[in-house]
Amino acid sequence: MTQKPGKREKRAEHNRKKLLNAAMAVFSQKGFHKATIDEICRRANLGKGTVYQYFDNKKELFLGIVDSFAADLGKSVESAVGAITDDLKRLETAITAYVQFHAAHRSFYRLLVHEESSFAKEIHQRFRTEYFSHLRILEDILREGMKNAKMKKMNVRSATFALVGICNSVIFRWLLSERNYSLRNEMPVILEIFLRGICIRPSGKEA
Repeated sequence: MTQKPGKREKRAEHNRKKLLNAAMAVFSQKGFHKATIDEICRRANLGKGTVYQYFDNKKELFLGIVDSFAADLGKSVESAVGAITDDLKRLETAITAYVQFHAAHRSFYRLLVHEESSFAKEIHQRFRTEYFSHLRILEDILREGMKNAKMKKMNVRSATFALVGICNSVIFRWLLSERNYSLRNEMPVILEIFLRGICIRPSGKEA
């Protein structure tokens, strides 16, 4: 039986989360090089020694945020679809959760895209490793939809990457745009492009 965490463990996890949230905000605002540990600690209302209980230096703190960001993305999608049983609704909800997560973290995601530090390759590799580990959620949804004859049968992995590719293209355009428009308003475009191509028509004939 798994032992429940005690007060000390809960407090440690709480402080770590506060630290990561504060660091994400400071890094997003100032970038990696201009951000300081002192400023992050002030924002988190934690002593400087607390940082070094979890991370050896600023670089490791930044990489910790990358890991946390990617993990939270997967959790957000998984939580959104948890209680839904209809295959098409699950897929639509998963896509919506995926896009909305990026909309809520625009500054940090933009930093990931543009980061040019000496360890930029490590950042991107770390993010991709954690990020792609959560694609199984979308793969499971597509696999079940195909199994239940709600979606066309095709290579699940390829379909998943096609879906994420559509989402990421729209997200990337939004990130680079000088216009201040809502990413959520792009949802109909994503859903139309992907769902119209994967749904089986009522007559039983594929599109």
